[in-house]
This record gives sequence, structure tokens and C-alpha cells, in this order.
Amino acid sequence: MDGNAFKVWLYFAKNKAGYAFAVSPKAMEDWGIKKDSYYRGKKVLEEKGYLIEGKEGLLFKEVPEVKYIF
Repeated sequence: MDGNAFKVWLYFAKNKAGYAFAVSPKAMEDWGIKKDSYYRGKKVLEEKGYLIEGKEGLLFKEVPEVKYIF
């Protein structure tokens, strides 16, 4: 995980489990994460299974969801 992804991971991890909130580049900027860093970090977290797109929006997992390929 690179620095951008780690910053975004920390942003999500600071909330309690089940806490719902809106995510936007502006919210990230308020926390010191630039817009382009947010998008790069978000992409890495999605690729690694930490962020999963769901019906209600993004679902964050502190431990990545493992995808098995057989």
C-alpha cells in the first residue's frame, strides 16, 4: 500500500464500525488529503479489497476482502 492509499485507509479507519458518512474529495481535503491523492488511494484500496462498492455506497474493511481465484 502506498502513502496515498494509507492516508485514505486511515481516514476510513478512524470511524466506528457501522458508521455511515459521505465521502468526497472535499472531505478528504479537510483532513489534509489532496483530491488527486484521494482518487489514487481509493483506487488502490478498491483493488486490494479494502473498499467494496455496495448498494449503500462504499463499504470499508479494515482487513481486505480476499478474492480467491481457482
